[in-house]
Amino acid sequence: MKSLPLFVGGIIVGGLSLITWNLQSSNSQLQGQLESAIGFREQLNEQVEANTRLRMESEAQLEELQSQIQSAAIQLSNLSQALQEAREQTDPDYEALLEQARQEVARTRPVRRSGSSPLAMFSDPDMTRSLAQAGVVLYSDYLDSLGIGSANRETIEDALINYADSRYQMMGQLLSGDLTQEQAAAIFGPDALLSNLSNVLTQEQSSLLGDYDLIVREEALRELYSNSLPNSGGSLSGATQDLVLDVLMDEVFSQANNYGAIVAADGSMTTAVADRSLAFNRARTRLQDDLDGTQLSQYDQFVENQSNAVNVVLDAIPDGNGQTAIRNMRVSVDNLPN
Repeated sequence: MKSLPLFVGGIIVGGLSLITWNLQSSNSQLQGQLESAIGFREQLNEQVEANTRLRMESEAQLEELQSQIQSAAIQLSNLSQALQEAREQTDPDYEALLEQARQEVARTRPVRRSGSSPLAMFSDPDMTRSLAQAGVVLYSDYLDSLGIGSANRETIEDALINYADSRYQMMGQLLSGDLTQEQAAAIFGPDALLSNLSNVLTQEQSSLLGDYDLIVREEALRELYSNSLPNSGGSLSGATQDLVLDVLMDEVFSQANNYGAIVAADGSMTTAVADRSLAFNRARTRLQDDLDGTQLSQYDQFVENQSNAVNVVLDAIPDGNGQTAIRNMRVSVDNLPN
């Protein structure tokens, strides 16, 4: 009977061992879960800290951006006000002068040496400068063809504007006879443009400009003549009219006719008119085998009408619609200064 307690005791001892193992296993699991929870919390804290830093940086950037926007808005407001003030100061005068010029040119009345010239407004430097700057657009293709840098292009462009400005300012003096023939030749003669730009152009650029300027002026006069030819009759039209205009342009812009300049090489408008009459005669001789009697009569009537006055093209500026707006004044040959 004494061995029974030992057996029972052995069972008890084995049970305690089992319980101890179970407790150790549970503790191990709890320890692992605790470590996982701690690791997750650390990750969560790091994420929160990172999000907090990001939010603070975003708020700082937003404040800086808002400050920049506010500063830009203030600058824009100041600039708009300055532009508005400048426009209020300049626009009324400029528009009034421009409208006055348009009205004067539209009248196309002969200029009389006695009394004031219709071109008196071109003595205003602001007006002449504005017109010269607007007209330089005609030479854009020429400037593009040179393939030069922006600085050189600007130099030539400024020289073109300065020359045109001088022509406008001296136009009234020319027509009123207040220029010497030397002065007239220097500004209005056949070599005037190239002479005035000789210090900014190479020889090749000067040659190209001479050809280009001839084309520009020829197109302007061709437009005027094409509008005048029908007034002399209806027999010249279509291809025949184009032929007449081609021959006229060839003779009017020839070397013998001063390349179409309004004064001859000697600075005289009277000489230029005489040379132009010879150009009309040469054109008639070339056309007489291609025109019938009626057409020749219309040509003669056109020449007679043209011989009474000189076309002074004030400007020829593209109007934005593919056309060229030409402002022309016809000056009576009876009122030429020399």
